[in-house]
Formats: sequence, C-alpha cells, structure tokens
Amino acid sequence: MKAFFLRAKHWQLFLLGVAAPVYVFSGRRYLIPLAALAVISNLTWIWVTGSFLSALSDRTNTLGNRLFRVAIVSWALCVVLANAIFHPSLFGNLTIIRISDFAATLLFPSLIIAILCFPFALYFWCKSLLLAELRDSADLSEYLALIFLLGFFCVGVWNLQPRINRLYRQRIQGKAIYDTDLVSY
Repeated sequence: MKAFFLRAKHWQLFLLGVAAPVYVFSGRRYLIPLAALAVISNLTWIWVTGSFLSALSDRTNTLGNRLFRVAIVSWALCVVLANAIFHPSLFGNLTIIRISDFAATLLFPSLIIAILCFPFALYFWCKSLLLAELRDSADLSEYLALIFLLGFFCVGVWNLQPRINRLYRQRIQGKAIYDTDLVSY
C-alpha cells in the first residue's frame, strides 16, 4: 500500500479521494461506506507520504513523528465513530443502541484530540516536504501555501503528488534528493 500512494498519479488520488465522495453525496445513501473509504484513503495518503518525507529529512524529531501519527489515527477514529453514530446499520447485526452509545462516548475525546493535533500534522507534513526538497528551512509563505494545498486536497493533489513522485523516484534511483531541480512551484 505504501508504494501505491508514493507512486500514484495525481488523477488516481483525485478520483479516490474527491470524486467518490461527490458521487456518494449526490443522494445515494447505500454508498456511504465509499465516502468513509475515501476519507480513510486521504488520511492514509497523508500518513504514508508524511512518513516517507519525514524519513527523507534528517531534522525531524521523534515527538513530531508520534504526534503526527496520533493526529492521523484520531481523525480516522473520528470517521469510523461518526459512521457508527449516524449510520449504525453499516455495522451489521450488532445492536444499534450499543454501537451508537459506545461510539458517542468515544467520539468527543477523539474529536478533541484530532482538532488539537491535525493542524500540527499538516504543519509537520509540509515541513517534511520542504526539508526533503530544500534541505533547509523555508519561509512562512511557503508553509502556508503547502498547508493550503494539503488542506484543500481536491486542488492540492495536482501539485503535491508530482512532487512526491519525483522524490520517490529519486530515492529509488539512489540519487541525491536535495538537487535544486526538484523544487518546482
């Protein structure tokens, strides 16, 4: 799965993460699991590429990696719990009351953790990308531009995934990753 997200084309990720939820939200309620799968795939993409970028940059710390992973897992947990509350029939023969009550008690704490940690996860991902490309710290404007692109995935995937692909190809070929020709804005 890791290689899929690192080698995927931008249009594949767009179809997986954006087009599927649009189709689901057009009124076909039986495809709600497809929307949850799209959100989980977006979070998995952020996890895989963030971990890859963090491995490329020498200056990321262990606490940042842990907090990054906690943020992604808490958002994934929020998606599953929200589906358990609002669409309990997706979970089969389990009693609806038990699932809804259990999910409701877990949703609030995981949502608080996610709200507090996810902005850091976006910052960590962007910092790791800039460190992998530039091997130096960047200006605030570069961070904000990347956070915007990452936050609005439907637009950002067209710019971010080719950069990830380039870094992955460079890593596979064993070339120096911090060449100046890699940076394209």
